[in-house]
Amino acid sequence: HVYFDLDRIADAERSALEAISVSEPNDYFLPRLEAQRILYEIYRGRGDHQQALHFLEQYTRDHDSLQNKENLAMMSMSQALYEYQRKEEALIMEEGRKRQIVIVVAILTSVLVIITLLFYRSLSKQKIKTDTLLENILPKETIAELKRSGVVTPRTHHNVTIMFCDVKDFTLIAEKLPPD
Repeated sequence: HVYFDLDRIADAERSALEAISVSEPNDYFLPRLEAQRILYEIYRGRGDHQQALHFLEQYTRDHDSLQNKENLAMMSMSQALYEYQRKEEALIMEEGRKRQIVIVVAILTSVLVIITLLFYRSLSKQKIKTDTLLENILPKETIAELKRSGVVTPRTHHNVTIMFCDVKDFTLIAEKLPPD
């Protein structure tokens, strides 16, 4: 290249031919392309159109081959980037789904806890009502035994009188009385 610029054509030709012989086995495209271009210019300038055409064809072939390799490399890079982005999007989607599942589970757990607390509160109120009703009907010892074992042992009482009575029109009177 330097010899060509200094108009030392013979040295440029020798240097370019040597560059081609060194670069071909090692697959060095850029020095070979430059040498082929220089040899094309030298032979065209001398009027050796056959040699000029030969190096122009080599230059064109190698240039196209280099372009194809660059295009393949670009396509490979594009494909790798596309696959990377697709996998990244899939991971983001999966992460979003997992986050949604966690949120749904948290909401369901909260609802279940609230329902359980409301049920327990209602159950506590019913227990208080039941205990109050039992205290109005049964003696405290009987209530304690019933709570403890679930059954009450029958007891014998001497000198007990049981009275059965029917109050006339009790239902009619009770219907007219206020609940309290």
